[in-house]
Amino acid sequence: TTASFQGLAGEGVCADLLDKSTFQLLAPNSVSPFTYHGFCHAVDHYNSRHAEKVFRMGSRQQRLGELAAFLGMASHETNGFVAPREYLVCGDNVAADGELYCKPCGGDDYDYTTHTCGASVLSNNRSYMNYCQPYTAPPNGCSCEYLKEVEPSGPLQGRVKANEIFFGRGAVRIMHNFNYIRASASMTGSEDTFCERPELLAEVDSYAWGVGLYIWMEHVKEEGRTCHTHALDGNFGAMLDIINGGSECPVDEQDDSGEWYAEAVNSRLNHYCHAARVVGVMALLSFDGCDGLQDAFSSCLDDGSCPRCEYWDLDFVRTVPPIMANVVPLTNDSLTDRPRTYYPTTAMPTTPSPPPTESPIV
Repeated sequence: TTASFQGLAGEGVCADLLDKSTFQLLAPNSVSPFTYHGFCHAVDHYNSRHAEKVFRMGSRQQRLGELAAFLGMASHETNGFVAPREYLVCGDNVAADGELYCKPCGGDDYDYTTHTCGASVLSNNRSYMNYCQPYTAPPNGCSCEYLKEVEPSGPLQGRVKANEIFFGRGAVRIMHNFNYIRASASMTGSEDTFCERPELLAEVDSYAWGVGLYIWMEHVKEEGRTCHTHALDGNFGAMLDIINGGSECPVDEQDDSGEWYAEAVNSRLNHYCHAARVVGVMALLSFDGCDGLQDAFSSCLDDGSCPRCEYWDLDFVRTVPPIMANVVPLTNDSLTDRPRTYYPTTAMPTTPSPPPTESPIV
């Protein structure tokens, strides 16, 4: 589904930097809502309503560098543009009577091959409490509450309505009720849109891409600094620090999840290197701003765990031509699906920057 964009031809950034054949080369297995036209319209819609333009500022190489960084991040987060929803929460889902129902799962009980959950975390009358701060009410967060399974037996046993959970959705995952309400206000002009129907971010292509752009352009970790401004400064590491720095900058090898996150960093680098070559940048952006990322890059080049990065040398300079043929899809289901820490470590301003658009997407 595509939201309507009045007066937009989808010919701005895409006509200049990313034609459909290049997108297909980058994302040969992409599925709805991660469509090419949805991306183009979401970008043009954002740029038509904000002074700070995504992928439209700086030199051509700066614009390509930002585009490659965004698409590389999004490709990792969505498992190659095939997963609009977080797997562990809603990879095992069923539709009934016009509603989607999720079976939240623990990591040990989820089969990433069949996308089925062996045992719901809601079994034995347990409550589901993730992604909800029930004491946070509008305008600070969408209203939410701890959930029980819809029914103790039958086809919906162990399941909850997808529209009642604020789990990770979108091209760059947004999570938690306090982030959904901010995105809703900024993207649609109304706090209610995504609070009432969070599934819009997994079903409507312009919203799925648009929430990634919202995080990219408006999410801050330090005053005035976003993924967009770091991209213009040539700093990929600082972008990753905003998106998931608490877990990946650096990886805590002593933590139980340390090995998983180390593999996830390699996967993220692999997706970024692939996107950078496909869109045609001359050099990778710096890894400064994310502790351990430069070492991870060097290590994965040595051990072959980021094969797409073999097209770049240790100085980040491309060593082969930019256009690739016969691309092997990049997928690793299990590495796209752990908690993010991109939501700010300090409080976000109550008014997003740039400010909410006057005209909502309709």
